[in-house]
Amino acid sequence: MQILKNAGIVKTRKEGTYVYYYLAPEGSEIQKVIDLFCDIRRIMENAPDRSEE
Repeated sequence: MQILKNAGIVKTRKEGTYVYYYLAPEGSEIQKVIDLFCDIRRIMENAPDRSEE
């Protein structure tokens, strides 16, 4: 979790002895990760099928 916090993907809120973790709001680093996975998916969908080789 510390790595995600340091990357700006996860934020925390402390209430008493509890620490609540949540995804950072839009416009944060999480959007870059989402965009990356969307690009990877698009590349994989457009790649030629080589399973027969």
